Amino acid sequence: LLVSELMFSGLFSGMTPAQCAAVCSCFVPVEKSQTQVILKNPRLMAALQAVQDTAARIARVCQEEGLDMDVEEYSQSFQNTLMDVVFSWATGKTFVECLAKTDLFEGSVIRAVRRLHELLANLVLAAKAVGDATLEELFEQAGECLRRGIIFSNSLYIDEGANAEAGAAAGGGGARDDDDDDDYDPCRRPSSCSDDSDMSEMGLRPC
Repeated sequence: LLVSELMFSGLFSGMTPAQCAAVCSCFVPVEKSQTQVILKNPRLMAALQAVQDTAARIARVCQEEGLDMDVEEYSQSFQNTLMDVVFSWATGKTFVECLAKTDLFEGSVIRAVRRLHELLANLVLAAKAVGDATLEELFEQAGECLRRGIIFSNSLYIDEGANAEAGAAAGGGGARDDDDDDDYDPCRRPSSCSDDSDMSEMGLRPC
């Protein structure tokens, strides 16, 4: 509801993709941080205030309708914890430079940015549903500027090339001839085993 209100209010109009991604990071829950974030970008400062003001208005309407909601608590739940980190990442800064702006763990930052990417993908669909091509393109570009580097790596330990090499090694260093399938017997006793007792010692189950 809050994001829909902000979309129709024109909050994102004229923003750069990096600014859009930074503002949307307010909607991604993260652990509490002791870092005091001071936004230097006037557009981001104004956007954060607009988010909190809109959240407070929604909370008041919910109260009027009989829902138990704390206006202050709800509006202040949208903070700038990741705004500076996300803005820096979206504008091309390194992961190390971004981590210097927060006390959150590396894994928490990676998880939050991935969730933000998913949120932006959903906002692309929402903008498309209401027929706003400009917003649709903005959200799409915001998602694209996040998708890079270590945050979206397939693995932190091995790459696809290493996976392929590992697979080849596991397969005996080469492809097995299809004709070998005709001679393959899963119950065939290894040549080194003279009887069932030898197989048991090797951890093999006799057929």
